[in-house]
Amino acid sequence: LIEAGKEFGLKHAGVFAMDGLRLEKGYKWWGTELDAHTSPLEAGLGELVDLNKGDFTGKTAIVKQREAIYKMLGTFTLNPQDGQMFPWGKENIYRNGELVGYVTSAAFGHTIGKHICMGYVKKSGGEPITQDYLLDGKYEIEVAGEHYQAEISCGPLYDPQSLKINM
Repeated sequence: LIEAGKEFGLKHAGVFAMDGLRLEKGYKWWGTELDAHTSPLEAGLGELVDLNKGDFTGKTAIVKQREAIYKMLGTFTLNPQDGQMFPWGKENIYRNGELVGYVTSAAFGHTIGKHICMGYVKKSGGEPITQDYLLDGKYEIEVAGEHYQAEISCGPLYDPQSLKINM
């Protein structure tokens, strides 16, 4: 297989490298970022839902949820020079010193040269959350008991306009 693939530029890529590439592009996985209890609006996929295409299962719930969303997915980056840490997923997320969520997926993004974590953020007291709230705050990810400063984004970290994807 390796020999046959040489002419096509085939290279070895392990599961951890693939996960890092997925997170750099902002791709979500079923069972981590997506599940039966998470809506497209919460996962940042609202633009993929066409409310004008007629009736479909879940349409009423999505229309109602547009009034108030209670958790949102963010993508966080951590500087690898901040210590000997490696997030794996399920780490706590802090916003302005308050526990607000957990990491769903984590890997090192070799293209951008940083650790990447995806995770859901909720507002304390069960209040609705907005993208402005999500982006306006100082975040830390707790890795092995230590807190590390994190930057948040709501879109892909690499090739956000998908100009480099060849289909």
